[in-house]
Amino acid sequence: MRTINVLLSALHLIIALFTGALGAFFVMLYFSPKLIYFFIDTITEEPQIFLKIGFYISLVTISLFICFYYMHKSQYLKLSMKKNKTSINTKLIQKLLEKYFQKIYPKNKNKLKVSVDENEKLEIIATVDTLENQDSFLLNIEEKIGQLLIDHLDYQKDFIFTLKLRK
Repeated sequence: MRTINVLLSALHLIIALFTGALGAFFVMLYFSPKLIYFFIDTITEEPQIFLKIGFYISLVTISLFICFYYMHKSQYLKLSMKKNKTSINTKLIQKLLEKYFQKIYPKNKNKLKVSVDENEKLEIIATVDTLENQDSFLLNIEEKIGQLLIDHLDYQKDFIFTLKLRK
C-alpha cells in the first residue's frame, strides 16, 4: 500500500472517530442537565470558541476534499510515439497484464496493481499464489512483460516489477 493511502486512511479514521465522539456528546447532553447548563454558560461567556471550532472543521473538510481528489485521480503514463505525445490509462496496462497472467496461471488467483511513479516509470506489483518454476520464471519475466508492453503499447522504457507470493 502506498504511503499516501495509509495517511488518507488514518485521516479518515480520525474524522470518523471525531464524528462518533460528537454524536456521543450530544446524546450525553440529552441525559445530563448539568452538562447542558455548563454548555450554555460556555456559549454565553466565550462565543469566540465556536469561531475557532468552525475554522478547524472547515480546514479538515477542505483537506478531506483534497485527499479524495488525489485518491481518485487517474494516473497516466506518457509514451513517445512518432513525434506525438499520448497518454495511456494505467488500467489499460493492468488489464493487458491480467490477461497475460491468467494465460500463464489459469488456475491461480492473481492480483495485479499498476501505477506510475514520480519519474513516470511504470511500476507493476503482481501477487501470485505459487511459482512452479521459480528460477526460470524470474529470469524470463522481465523479458516477457517488456516484450508484451512493446508489442501492444510500444512502451520501451524501464519499468519496476515486484512479485509477491501469497501465503
